[in-house]
Amino acid sequence: YPPGGFCSIMNAKDSTREARSMRIAIVDDLVNERALLRNRLEQALNGRSVQTDICEYANGEAFIQAAEKQRFSGYLHAGHKRH
Repeated sequence: YPPGGFCSIMNAKDSTREARSMRIAIVDDLVNERALLRNRLEQALNGRSVQTDICEYANGEAFIQAAEKQRFSGYLHAGHKRH
């Protein structure tokens, strides 16, 4: 696992086409927010010919450390207000 986070691979569902590959980082200090984003992302990609490596990070520092070692196709951050 990357420092401060973890990754999982979502395999392409459509084997008739050449699968594309994406590595996506989800960055948020709230576990529930990361899970919500992961679920929505998995639902959006379900059935598409995209192999996805989804990594979760609890903070930006952990993500930056990982990004220095591996390339990401994109990242998601849940913007929320602190009370």
